[in-house]
Amino acid sequence: MLNVYYNVVGCVIYGLILLPIVFTRDKSFRTPFWTFFIGGGVYGILCILGYDFKWNWDLPTSALSSITAIGHTIAKYFVCLNRYFAIRHYNLSDNWNRSTVVLMLVAQFVIPILVVIPLAFAQPNANGIGWGPSYLLTIVQSLSAVIYGSYVIVGSILTAMSAKHLRSLMHSASYPYINELAVFTSPIMMLLISSKLRRLLWSWYTRPCFGLEASQ
Repeated sequence: MLNVYYNVVGCVIYGLILLPIVFTRDKSFRTPFWTFFIGGGVYGILCILGYDFKWNWDLPTSALSSITAIGHTIAKYFVCLNRYFAIRHYNLSDNWNRSTVVLMLVAQFVIPILVVIPLAFAQPNANGIGWGPSYLLTIVQSLSAVIYGSYVIVGSILTAMSAKHLRSLMHSASYPYINELAVFTSPIMMLLISSKLRRLLWSWYTRPCFGLEASQ
């Protein structure tokens, strides 16, 4: 039960990190990377809370848990992909066009729903325990496993390739911008890596409206 409290605290902190990013007027936080980071964070928080508070006690909420878990995984894959291309082309700024990002966000939303569609045809078992037929659940579990496994494999390859190009960047004039990279979506890692995010959070939560008046 203790881990549930830890997860709730973690989700609250995660949400407090996402809030300024969502509402800031700083255009540097409106890049594809930050867009995927926000989407992944929302899916991740819902996924953790769903499992901790047993949203999967019935079929509809079980489907919701699967959707959030898959959506979070896809978001992490998009972040890895985005950072790889940024490093690969020696251009640490996001230059993906808007239509590409919109299509990727649509895919992030639609793919999880398509995966769990078989659950819509499931029915309660005769004994009132669980749902069936079992092959429908197997289909969903198998498709989910393929997505998770693909992320692990492709993400590992992209990370290795990014590291190779990153080493070459460290010997180039682009080195001062390396700390702008964030290949890992964890908010803790983002706080450690991104000074820009730390400045945003500090300015956001020390505003007068939060009761922390600037020193006179």
